[in-house]
Amino acid sequence: MSPDQIHALILESPALMPPPGVTPDFVNPPNLRNDPLTISLLVISTIVVWSRLYTKARIVKKLVLEDYALLLAWVVYLGAFHTYVYKIHMLPTGVHQWNLEIKDLIRSLKLFHYAEIMYALSIVPLKAAIILQCLRVFVPPGVRDLTFWACCLLLVANTVFYSAVIFIEAFSCVPMEAIWDITIEGKCINRLSLHYISAAFNSASDICVLILPQRAIWGLETMKTKRKWGLSALFFLGAFACVSSIVRLYYTVLLYRSHDVSYHTGQMGIWTEPELTCGFVAASVPVFPRLFQHSRNQTPFAQIGAAFRKLFGKDLDMSGKQLAHGGDLQAGAPPRKFVSDVDFHELVRETDGTEKTMGSGESDALQEDGVTVAVRRGV
Repeated sequence: MSPDQIHALILESPALMPPPGVTPDFVNPPNLRNDPLTISLLVISTIVVWSRLYTKARIVKKLVLEDYALLLAWVVYLGAFHTYVYKIHMLPTGVHQWNLEIKDLIRSLKLFHYAEIMYALSIVPLKAAIILQCLRVFVPPGVRDLTFWACCLLLVANTVFYSAVIFIEAFSCVPMEAIWDITIEGKCINRLSLHYISAAFNSASDICVLILPQRAIWGLETMKTKRKWGLSALFFLGAFACVSSIVRLYYTVLLYRSHDVSYHTGQMGIWTEPELTCGFVAASVPVFPRLFQHSRNQTPFAQIGAAFRKLFGKDLDMSGKQLAHGGDLQAGAPPRKFVSDVDFHELVRETDGTEKTMGSGESDALQEDGVTVAVRRGV
């Protein structure tokens, strides 16, 4: 037989010997393919990301750095990561290796290799968007406290680590084809160890990103406990991403200890989708109260009221202000001053009747997110 014929026979042979009593099924093997879940997660990610971008661009009328980072993460997620996820699902995904021929295993490993790189390229700007949002929300301009340095450390650590992972994953074998083609002899690093370290770091960083805003929220002495719980719940949505990353770490450990590579890579890969989706949700939901407030103001009754105010001039608007304040406005009385700080409605509301406003330079920097926040101090 010629070398080409021998190679063809090798490609058509089983990728792994089946367990005793198990008959390989190369035609329609059991698998973990779940198209409805994949499509649902993609739709949810798209809706929440574009809801945030719409709110910041059309309602607040100002996009900041984390918005662009979130958009970049979504573009990579949709255009690159999900392209490979779709191809992997067509194999389909999560098939026991004894139900695959070697040629199918090679194709699966190649797609998984590129999907890993696309995942890292998507998670870097996504986590950067969440961390930058924490900086903008919980660290006033010019302050260098523990939250500031923790955010900076997380931002640098995630960027450096995943950049290294992308480089090592891309060039882990010489020649590169040996990464996925088990019939090619090459020099490779221990890629399973790389996946294990990457999953462990990812779980740890997810937990840190989750804890960081909680520490800042519960340290706000002037906020009522009820409001702390509500605000904490918004940021605690990232807990689902932590759960997904921990489950992915568990399956990575199984992959590290098993010869059934195709099945456990499928299990591990499936949990990257909810992890990324939860990340997009956690980065986007803080602006939802502002979006909902805007939507309520766009009802037909609100639009009719706005038309009447415009028609009859300032008299109607002034009378409404008098009623709101419980009496006539005093001439020359200073208006209530507010500053804007964060992407959600009323982080801090006055409770003791005293307020303190920031300087003009600081106030300008804080008004970019367009949500009114009353800042007060105890007397």
